[in-house]
Amino acid sequence: MSRLAFDDRLLNRYTVEDLEQTHPALFTALKAWFKAFSDFDDTSLAQLIAARGQVDIDKWKERGQTALASIPSVVETLDGVILELESALSRGQFPARTQLEGLFDSARKNRKALVEDAPALVAQALGSVGAYNATKSEAAAAVARTAKKLEEMRDRSADESRVYRELQPLVEELKKTWAALDHALEPLSRQDQRAVREPQDQRLREAAAALCRNLFDRKMRDRANGAWPAPVIFEPGDSAPERFAAALARGDFAAAHATLAPWVADEWTVERLQEEYTHTATAIAAGFDMAEPPPAGAWEVGSNPLTLEDLRSEDNDIAAEVTEENFLGWFPIQILTEEEDAYLTDLANLASLYTVAVRTPNGERIGFLKFEE
Repeated sequence: MSRLAFDDRLLNRYTVEDLEQTHPALFTALKAWFKAFSDFDDTSLAQLIAARGQVDIDKWKERGQTALASIPSVVETLDGVILELESALSRGQFPARTQLEGLFDSARKNRKALVEDAPALVAQALGSVGAYNATKSEAAAAVARTAKKLEEMRDRSADESRVYRELQPLVEELKKTWAALDHALEPLSRQDQRAVREPQDQRLREAAAALCRNLFDRKMRDRANGAWPAPVIFEPGDSAPERFAAALARGDFAAAHATLAPWVADEWTVERLQEEYTHTATAIAAGFDMAEPPPAGAWEVGSNPLTLEDLRSEDNDIAAEVTEENFLGWFPIQILTEEEDAYLTDLANLASLYTVAVRTPNGERIGFLKFEE
């Protein structure tokens, strides 16, 4: 248990308004309890209980302990409710008995929370400062160790004589290094996490960025000379958007063109498809300070409930050949990088497109397409 929890069956006055007529004495006792609990500063008490470190303790200690000191008067009103509930429940069966049994159970739980749990949790919070400070010191040491380790990994990756196959284990090592640091920082408050990390933050960022850049550059070099394989693009289903997306991801623009309906194929030639895709991927890569984009590693085809009428009302230049009869749907497409490339570069999406699939005498085709600007 690390937080103070109340049973809400006895916290909402509107759920007991019917008792004013059937059990007036109980209703009066409940009103006194609701008033006392609404004045009770449970927020400051909860903040003190949740305090992590001396800064939080200092911020919430006075108000939290004041709230703790007010508990006996709050419990006095709750005891009045419990007495009235016991008296009412002793009268045997009556229509509201189930409701009152639930209130009685809630009252006992809330009494325990106030009388037993709250003091124990406050004592735990106040007594944890020493342990917390030790954890904070260890986290600071972990940050320094991580910065040193990242720099060592960066230096290993800088050896241009090594092929990517030898260097790839550094990717998994990097993931484990970040995970270990996150684990060391996790017990701290966000404020303390920032404070502990800040002195080494520039070292961490620069070393990790250089390491990832070195690994990615080596991978691209080895792909170009055949020493590292290109990503494998998984096979599409039967739909035109899937076949189109997979062909784009493979760089097979002739196959992509073959999925187009005649009126689209005339406008989107093989050359135009290649030019537009290359321009889009290159422009996106430039935003990540990359001279050229990584190869596509995957594709995704989504779905959307927009109707043809909806699409035309949004000023999409959809040809008249697309009709309600042949319209199959609006399908967004994403061409993605390989997962490892995305991890090393932060670049996950090479191109986004929007397509309309239509039914034609020659099977399903793309009846409209546009690249996202």
